[in-house]
Amino acid sequence: MSEDSKLLCKNCKHSFVPLPARLASFPFMPDAVFYKCRLSKKEKHIQFNPITGPQRVETSYDSCSIVRSKWNEMCGVEGKSWVPKSKKHLFLAITRGES
Repeated sequence: MSEDSKLLCKNCKHSFVPLPARLASFPFMPDAVFYKCRLSKKEKHIQFNPITGPQRVETSYDSCSIVRSKWNEMCGVEGKSWVPKSKKHLFLAITRGES
């Protein structure tokens, strides 16, 4: 998988498009920037700001392009954490190790 990976984020079980982005791109397919990865979930928590005091930070997800970037070890360019979204993409998961 040295060149372009065939394991696309849009076919991965961990990717999703949030509802506001789906509605904004209706009836067309959403852009690549709208795809988010469930593996990068950041839970909501209270963060202390020394100027304004405690603030609530909502749950957020990174985009798939950030998770798949070369510098992130979570998935990488080759798609280490890629899982097929449906049965028609199962063959890609089986042939993953071959080049």
